[in-house]
Amino acid sequence: MIYANDHRPAHVPVVADGWEAVFVMNCIRGPIPLRENYGVSLVRLRRIESFFEKDKLAICVAGKRIHGGL
Repeated sequence: MIYANDHRPAHVPVVADGWEAVFVMNCIRGPIPLRENYGVSLVRLRRIESFFEKDKLAICVAGKRIHGGL
């Protein structure tokens, strides 16, 4: 999810079933580092990171549209 009134740096919280991970979006070139982890397994973190790498452009475009620039 991307919150419309969120703070910088650009980041994406991933939340489900009692756990949360927050990734910093270094749009568009750059790594997507994990900033916070609350109960997410290493296997699940790797899957999320893979998703972000695959769809980084679409995520960055959505963030730019919401925030007016990332």
